[in-house]
Amino acid sequence: MSQKIYLAILLIVALVPTALFSQGPGGGGPGGGGSSYSISGDSSVDQGDVKNYSISPNTGISSAQWSALPASAVSINTPTLSETNITFIGNGTMTLYMEMTDNFANNHFLNKTVSVAQTVPDGPPDPTVPNGTNCDTATLTRSGSPPSGITWYWQD
Repeated sequence: MSQKIYLAILLIVALVPTALFSQGPGGGGPGGGGSSYSISGDSSVDQGDVKNYSISPNTGISSAQWSALPASAVSINTPTLSETNITFIGNGTMTLYMEMTDNFANNHFLNKTVSVAQTVPDGPPDPTVPNGTNCDTATLTRSGSPPSGITWYWQD
C-alpha cells in the first residue's frame, strides 16, 4: 500500500511542473487560448495605405506567419518575426491573422479586424480653352487622361 502512495506522489510531483511550465508566459498552450500576445496597429485605414502591425509584446517569439483575408485585398511585407508592413489594396473589412510559436513551443493564433475605407480618385483637371477664341464658340479640350478603370464624361 505504501508503495502505491509513494508512486502516486512521485507521479504528481513529476507531472505538475511539466503542465505548469509547458504553457509558458501568460498561458497560451496549444490553440492559443489565454494568449498574452496581441496584434498592435490601426483598426481603421484608407485604401492604398501602408501600415505597420506588430506583435505585442515582441519578445519570446521563435516563429511567426502573417496572413489576411481576403488575401487579394492586401500585400504583406514581413521584415521581422514580430512586425509586418501591410498595403491595403482593397476596401471593406479585412482580418489580419498571425500564427506564432513562442520560445516555450506554444502556438498562438491572433487576429485583428481592420476597416478599410475606399478612396475617391481625383476628378479631371479643368478643360483647356484656347486663347483668343470667342466665348460663344469656344471648343473645350480634355486635359489629361483618367486613371485605369475610371471613365470621365462630359456634362452639358
